[in-house]
Amino acid sequence: WRSSITQLMLDSRKRDMHKIIALTFETGAHGEIRKDFQSRIKLFSHWKAGGDFAKTASLALSIGKSFEEQCLNNQSIRLYSETLEMLKGADDSAEITGGYGPQVVESIGVTDLEYLVSIHIAMGKCLANLHKAAESVEAYQNGLKIYQEAPAGNEVEDRSIVFPIFSGLFVALKFGQIEQDKECTYEQNLVRTFVHETRLNGDPVHYTRALAMQGEMYGRLGNFEKAFEAHHELERVYNVDEHCAGICKAYGSDRSGQSYGASASWHVQQGNVEEALRTCHYVIDELMPKMEPRNVHNSAIMIYPTIWIMKDNGLALEARENFKRLVVDAFNEHYGEGAFTFCLPVYEPVLMLLDLAGKQDTDVEKLDEYVDWALNDENLRFGKVINNSLGNFGRCSDSISAEICLLLAKRIHDPDKKMQIIKNGLAVARESIELTVTKGMIVSHKQVKPVLDELESLGRELGIE
Repeated sequence: WRSSITQLMLDSRKRDMHKIIALTFETGAHGEIRKDFQSRIKLFSHWKAGGDFAKTASLALSIGKSFEEQCLNNQSIRLYSETLEMLKGADDSAEITGGYGPQVVESIGVTDLEYLVSIHIAMGKCLANLHKAAESVEAYQNGLKIYQEAPAGNEVEDRSIVFPIFSGLFVALKFGQIEQDKECTYEQNLVRTFVHETRLNGDPVHYTRALAMQGEMYGRLGNFEKAFEAHHELERVYNVDEHCAGICKAYGSDRSGQSYGASASWHVQQGNVEEALRTCHYVIDELMPKMEPRNVHNSAIMIYPTIWIMKDNGLALEARENFKRLVVDAFNEHYGEGAFTFCLPVYEPVLMLLDLAGKQDTDVEKLDEYVDWALNDENLRFGKVINNSLGNFGRCSDSISAEICLLLAKRIHDPDKKMQIIKNGLAVARESIELTVTKGMIVSHKQVKPVLDELESLGRELGIE
C-alpha cells in the first residue's frame, strides 16, 4: 500500500508539473501561440498530461479545426480521441452512458460537459467526411446521451450546443445508417423537435438550418407544398452575408444555403423548369461568390443539384465549368494530393459525364481514357455512404457511372467494348434504381430511370438481357 500511495503522489506531482509548464507556456506566449501550430500541439500535450480536460478540449477543438480546414480529418479524429480518453479512463464501471461510467456522468461540471459534447460533435463531422457513417452516428449519439443523462445538462444555459447533433443524425439518415419505418417517423420527429427548439432559441444560424432540414425532408417525401413553405420561411430569415460563416462553423457547411439548390429540384418536379434554372443561376451567381472557397465540401453540395438540372436543359458544359472552377480547381489549389473531402471520389466522374453530355455532336478529346475507365467495373461504384447521401441531393453517385456507360456505348464502334460497357452500365443502373425506390429518392429516381431504359434498349439490340 505504501508503494501505491507513493505512485499516486508521483502521478499527482507529474500532473502539477505539466500544469505549471502549460501555464508558463501560455503566459509567456502573449497570444503568439495561436499562430504557432507546433507550440499548440505541445501545449495540448501538457494540458492533457496535467489532467485539465477543459483546457485540453479547448485546444483540441482549435487544432482539430485547423486540421479539418486542410482536409486532414484523420489527424483531427486522433486528437479528439486522445482528449476523450481522459474521461473514459477515469471510471471503469460496467454501467456505461455514451461511453462513460456513472462517476463521470454524475460528477462532470457544466464547462466540461459543454466541451465533451463539442468534441463528440466535431468527431462526428470528421467521421462523416471520411464516409465512416456508423462511427459518426455513434459519436453524435454518445454526445447526446451524456448531455441528457448528466445532471449538469440541466444547468447548461445555451442549449444550442446540441443542435449540430440533430443535424448530424439527419445526415446519418441520408447515409442510410439509421433505419426507420415507411412513414419516416423517426425523421419527422427529429425535424419537428429541431424546428421547435431552434425557433425558441431565436438564432437564425440554427433556425434556418432546421428549416432546410424540414424542406429537404418534405421534398424527398414528395410533399412539395410543405417543402416550399419551409424554404420560403428560410428565405425570409436567411442572409448569406450575415449567416453563412456561422452556419459553416456550427454545421461544417452552409446547410441553410443548400436549401436553394434543393428547391430548384422541387421546381423541376412541378414542371417549372424556367424557375428551376433561375434558382440554379442564383446559387452560382449570387450565393457562391459570398461563400468561403476553401470549404470545397460546402461548394460541392451547394451546386450539386444545379449540375443535373442544367445538364438536362442543354447547359452541361456550363455546369461542368461551374463544378470545375468552384469545386475541383479549388480543392487542388487549397489542398491537393494527400487530402480528402467527402465528394472527392466523384470529382472526375462528374467532369467526365458533363464532358460527354455536352459534346454529343462533337469530338471528345479524352474518349479513349473514358472508355478504359468504364470498362473497369471497379470504377463504377462509390460505396453506400456517398451513394445514399448524394442521392438525397438530386442524384445517387453510381447513376453517374451508368450514364457515362450509356453515352460511351452510343459513341464507340468496337463490338466487344460496346457490349461490355453496356453490361457494366446496366448492372449499376439497376442497382441505382433499386436504391432510389427503396429509399424513396424521387428526384434521383427520375434521373436514372431514362438511363436504364436506354441501356436496356441498346442491350436488346445486342442480345443482352
